[in-house]
Amino acid sequence: MSLEHPLSWNDVFEIVKSYNLDKLGRSHEDLEDYRKFKKSLEAQKIGITTNLLIKVLKWLPPDTDMHMPDSESVKLVKYNDPRPFADERDTFITLNDFPYYISNKTLHMLVWIRFPMLPDPNSEIGDIDDDTKRIIEKYVCKTFVDYVGLSRDQIIWWKNYTKIQSIKAIPHVHVLVNLDDDHDGKLEKKLRSLIGTPGVLFDYHTPDNSKL
Repeated sequence: MSLEHPLSWNDVFEIVKSYNLDKLGRSHEDLEDYRKFKKSLEAQKIGITTNLLIKVLKWLPPDTDMHMPDSESVKLVKYNDPRPFADERDTFITLNDFPYYISNKTLHMLVWIRFPMLPDPNSEIGDIDDDTKRIIEKYVCKTFVDYVGLSRDQIIWWKNYTKIQSIKAIPHVHVLVNLDDDHDGKLEKKLRSLIGTPGVLFDYHTPDNSKL
């Protein structure tokens, strides 16, 4: 969705809190860039999911056929551990190249996941269940609060429900960070160091994580 005016941090907080995620949107320019990117892939007969799996996440070998339909390339992706945030090969952090339109200084990151994260069968919109949200919250705190040094109120995270997902086949969590007070750029630098990594994973041998 294209927005005429940027959202404030508080706007985003309330949108996510109320789960009106369809009210999030991009600027005209960023939305146009996103459309051009998709059209470029379409012109090359490359699916957006296949491109992501091969070029960005590298979860498929580089010699995989780029013209393979998304529905087929997804079938080739296998998780290494079914436990959430247990194996470094199953989680990958990127920047959102087409972030939402927000007035505050923010960094919009995406946490891509290939361990099972299915929608709650009891949710009419395809939301994840409360246990899954609890696990994601724990991961976000370990990676972005404990490791980076952010305060929890500098972070908003959400997972789009099925109805509004642009890339449905690969689960991913949006992590939005408020950097208004990052005057020396140290927090942003540490955040960017997470790109291409799995973040801070769980050690399931510890009592704290054994029941996750």
